[in-house]
Amino acid sequence: MKTTFGLKISGIGLFVMAIAVSGVLAADIDSQTRFDRQRYIDIDQIEAGMRGYGLTVFQGVSPERFEIVVVSVIRNTNQTGPKRGAILIRCKDKRFDLARGVQGVSGSPVFFDGRMAGAMAFGWKNGEEPLYGVTPIREMLEVGHTGEVGERGTEGAAKFSFDPSLYRRLMRDVLLEPDQTQKLVREWSPTRERVRDGEISTGLTALPLALTVSGINEQTAVRLRKWIPSLSANMAATSADIAEKWAGKIKIEPGGTLTIPQIVGDFNFAVLGTVTEVVGDRVYGFGHSWNANGATSWPMGTGYVHTFVNLKTMSFKLGQMVELVGTIQADEAAAVYGRVGTKPPMVPAAIEVEWPYLDRLENFKVRLARDQRRDPFLATVAGINAILYRGGLPWDHTIRYQVEMRFEEIPPLSFSNISSQSDVFDIIDDLMVPLGLILNNPWKEVTLTGMEMKAAISDKACVARIKSAQLNQRIFQPGQTVIAALVLQPLRRPTFGVQVCLPLPSDLPPGKYKINLGSYLNYRRALQDAQPHRYIAYDADDVQRILQERLSLSRNGLYITMSLPQKGLAIERNELPYLPGSKSMLLNDKSRKADVTQFRPLLSNKIDTDYVIVGKQLFDIEVRQEY
Repeated sequence: MKTTFGLKISGIGLFVMAIAVSGVLAADIDSQTRFDRQRYIDIDQIEAGMRGYGLTVFQGVSPERFEIVVVSVIRNTNQTGPKRGAILIRCKDKRFDLARGVQGVSGSPVFFDGRMAGAMAFGWKNGEEPLYGVTPIREMLEVGHTGEVGERGTEGAAKFSFDPSLYRRLMRDVLLEPDQTQKLVREWSPTRERVRDGEISTGLTALPLALTVSGINEQTAVRLRKWIPSLSANMAATSADIAEKWAGKIKIEPGGTLTIPQIVGDFNFAVLGTVTEVVGDRVYGFGHSWNANGATSWPMGTGYVHTFVNLKTMSFKLGQMVELVGTIQADEAAAVYGRVGTKPPMVPAAIEVEWPYLDRLENFKVRLARDQRRDPFLATVAGINAILYRGGLPWDHTIRYQVEMRFEEIPPLSFSNISSQSDVFDIIDDLMVPLGLILNNPWKEVTLTGMEMKAAISDKACVARIKSAQLNQRIFQPGQTVIAALVLQPLRRPTFGVQVCLPLPSDLPPGKYKINLGSYLNYRRALQDAQPHRYIAYDADDVQRILQERLSLSRNGLYITMSLPQKGLAIERNELPYLPGSKSMLLNDKSRKADVTQFRPLLSNKIDTDYVIVGKQLFDIEVRQEY
């Protein structure tokens, strides 16, 4: 009896103990936020005057300790937002006295009573003291788990797309106005710099991330600064030797360097911050978003810090990416979140450049982070940086280039063209804008899968303007041929003559017509004016088809066109030529939901020259049955 009773008591005791242990575990670990109270200290437990320490890399790859003190706990600021808070700290380390606000320190973990409190994430752009805001670790641990991004990649991420109205005239002169191009690239924000040049920020702001660059020269940045004014503010040279030395040797740990590479290969482009916490293969960093994209699929890399560079406004970590180790899967307000060992999707790009006076071709191979918003910019950086790898173009120059951009869902864009005395801006227009319109169309998600480019640079200017032109006659019969003789004036070279012909249809109605001679720009306008329905896109395949035609128009072509008098109507893509006036009026009824567009047949021909043609000439002719 006693033994049995004793066993019963023991069983009850074990049962009670199990409940107690279970209660302790439940109290210590919040399964939804993974908040372990033995490992982490909550913001509600922080008080002014508490002393602690932080971890960050000052030089090399190993985190170092620095002393901090709590100034206050603040909530609902312009950066934290409603229901969120921050711990305001002052760094007591002399290295921060020198550097003050530091780009790249974002994510550096801070500890009180031996427990992690959060990540340094905020500061004052023009601050004179090392005062920082810390994002609480509880908020950071929630990132990436609300929907458990796991293997979803970019599924569910906020998508950017252009308004469908931009796709209604795809042969117009300027496809994207400056503000629309700015919209295309502004989300890139490589250093998270939100303040415009010349403005003074006095509020608490997310610390910019450091920009780490290898092999991308200042000449490239000069061209791209048109859209990103702060692009070259802290472009840092990096070392292939260091990357090779430290590959596979860097521990991913709190206080270590965290990079998000955007271009990897013969040249590199990445943003640099700090790891806050590592739980298994899960990595949390930055303490704020990079671009607040939600679910992402960006490359995640380790990094090396050369030193702190001190500037009057805000200093930065001079560092570099070392190697890819996983994928950033979430970018939210409180942190970025990644997984070690997962392979990020990347876009291979190969560029071949032939430079004058060199007896060899230079080949560049890189991989781009796959992202519909960034790929137009990244592909353009890759292309023009390869062209400018020797530091710039000759004073007189011509570039002949071929490009193929491949996609998963639609046919590739393949084209060749010539640009002269226009620096690389024609190439920027041919790469960034069409790619931006395709990848950010409002109908279907399109994925860039690869790019190849070949460019041959000459130190001769190949530009010629139309100096004069004349026709063989001004009165024609149907079936005859219009022969235009032109005199072209090349830059700093003697004039020369060319001819271009336009056969007239044998059934051409008598009447007065206009003959248009000119450059490919002039021809594009004639196409858009005569047959606007052909250049309205209703889906992603239309966008590809129209842009393919646009990019296939060569700048060295000399074009002759004539618009015919017959009018037709197009109901969206369907052409109804030569309609009687009464039916035309009926179909033009504005109450109809479908697009109804008037068009005219256009006769055209061209000859190719060795020059980029500039200018136009217009002639009136008359067609008679007999004369």
